[in-house]
Amino acid sequence: MRQSKERSKSPPDKGGWGVDSEGIEAPLIRGVWGVGSGGLPSPPRTRSLPPPKTHRGTSLIELMVAAFIFAIGVLGLASLQTRAMQTTFDTSQRAQVVWLSQDLIDRIRINPAAIARYTSLLSSFTATSCTTPTPKCDFSASTSCSPAQMATFDVWDIYCRNQYQGTQATNALQIDLTGTQNLTLKTTWCARAANADCTDPMAQMTHSLTFIP
Repeated sequence: MRQSKERSKSPPDKGGWGVDSEGIEAPLIRGVWGVGSGGLPSPPRTRSLPPPKTHRGTSLIELMVAAFIFAIGVLGLASLQTRAMQTTFDTSQRAQVVWLSQDLIDRIRINPAAIARYTSLLSSFTATSCTTPTPKCDFSASTSCSPAQMATFDVWDIYCRNQYQGTQATNALQIDLTGTQNLTLKTTWCARAANADCTDPMAQMTHSLTFIP
């Protein structure tokens, strides 16, 4: 009765029924049991898979693709470094322009009676104007200067005595003063990476400051 009840069970999905080492029927999970020598059940046979194929060496196409990707990375790095250097130069130029502009604004505020003189001199000043003015209205002056003489000295001092990127400011900067009550000081210069004559509009840099004298 026990064997009939056990055999009435439905066989598992993945195999049939067999007899284990203790003589008790057990389901087969991985295969169907066969009959060995002497009529004893034998475990199912398993099929061995062939060993995977291995690739040895590197083909020429793979080397070319790797070299191409490496070249793109090197070019991108070089371009990034060049752009970083240009940004550093532009920042240095702008810092010098801001310093010179603030210096000139302080001079104009000290000498507000000569605003018209400052406006005229700044718009017409050239490199040939770098002759030392008389009197020289600095701390070594032995006589007092009029407002117009002080304005002449201030513009000369800003343009001719200050170094901008290794040259006189008059060769690299254009400073304009406009307005009556609210004055605007506008400074124009060429970016460090620009061509010699600064014909590229993208290379023309501008800094403006509006102030009350």
